[in-house]
Amino acid sequence: INIITKKNKLQGFSGIINSNLGLEKKYGGDFLLNYKKRNLNVFIGGDYNVRNYPGTRYTERDTYVGDTIFKTIMNGSNERERKSWGLRAGGDYSFGANDILGINIRFGDRKMNGNTLSSYDEWMIPGEIHSIYQNKDQSERGGQFYSISTNYQHKFEQKGHDLKAEFTYDSRDFADNSVNELTDENGLLVDGKINTETGPSSRIRGK
Repeated sequence: INIITKKNKLQGFSGIINSNLGLEKKYGGDFLLNYKKRNLNVFIGGDYNVRNYPGTRYTERDTYVGDTIFKTIMNGSNERERKSWGLRAGGDYSFGANDILGINIRFGDRKMNGNTLSSYDEWMIPGEIHSIYQNKDQSERGGQFYSISTNYQHKFEQKGHDLKAEFTYDSRDFADNSVNELTDENGLLVDGKINTETGPSSRIRGK
């Protein structure tokens, strides 16, 4: 059975909107609007998403050395959150039946945060002296980005033969920060470390 479908000749405005919702603070949505008139086709779209991943941990460890038992109990909680939004726009124009020129622009922001808290209790048997401390990790990574791309296509008269060219410029300005703190049972800071990485990056691609 051969089924022949007619090419969509829809003119004017069209669009679509999506939304999503989940447990543990997971939600978001996106939209896409399109306008077509004769040889011109343009669009604009956007998206926004939040994803949260909470969790807990518990470990108990016994180490035997001779007649002595070294015990460690750890209770912990962690949470990771990702947030992102983006806008994009573009279009293409047909120069006759064989040549198409297009452009796409995208801009947005991405962030990922993480928090981990681990509480430790260490002691040995025989013995009643406990060593209690907490380890806390905080991290934040993300930043803004944008990209611009253009493309061109020429179709030759012979079916299946065409010429394509594409040029893309990407740029982002991200930062990566993390803090680690070790505190005793009284909440006093015993040790800590801070790491920071910043700086923009960009690349050019063509094919």
